[in-house]
Amino acid sequence: MTQQSQAVLGLLAQNEEQIVSEWLQEAGSASSRMTEAQRRTMQGEAVEIVRAVRSALQTGADPEDFRAQPWATLREVLEGLSRSRAAQGQSAGDTSVFVLAFKRPMFTALQRVVPDVKEQLAAVWTLSVLVDKMAQWTVTTYQATREDIIQRQQQDLLELSTPVIKLWEGVLAVPMIGTLDSSRTQMVMETLLEKIVETGATLAIIDITGVPTVD
Repeated sequence: MTQQSQAVLGLLAQNEEQIVSEWLQEAGSASSRMTEAQRRTMQGEAVEIVRAVRSALQTGADPEDFRAQPWATLREVLEGLSRSRAAQGQSAGDTSVFVLAFKRPMFTALQRVVPDVKEQLAAVWTLSVLVDKMAQWTVTTYQATREDIIQRQQQDLLELSTPVIKLWEGVLAVPMIGTLDSSRTQMVMETLLEKIVETGATLAIIDITGVPTVD
């Protein structure tokens, strides 16, 4: 473990509560618009991140190699943070800002505990590299999560826009609205066939009067 990593680890081990408190203040948890439940959630996220960082540094993990195995737990914590905030509709920028706010209380603590300027600058650089990589990881995960959410929403919309309605015994209807491309056609046919098997219908009416374009 480098001397700089050792300094960062010592700060986290001895000043966790104070660092978390200052981190939350820096991240804006004191805002009057934030509920008590939201503050508790943010505090829990901060504590979990701090402990994951400390655990990785104790193994001698190199902050420059953030994709290495010792950082796996921290990456998982950050992924959970990103997924949670994406599901709540928060932006990637908000998530990244929260992680980056970890720097100020750590810098303040380093200035207080490490008197030598050169050692202080070296520790600040190590910490900056680590926190920047953490913020980048949250953005990457956030984007992937948002893409998954959008794809699921598109899938749900397709299913909602292709209803199969039972008109009478043995007769089904599929009213179509919007563009009918190959992907949507396949979904329509799969949904219709499932409904035919389920109901035993012998007649299916596909109404495409509301379809302006057929691919």
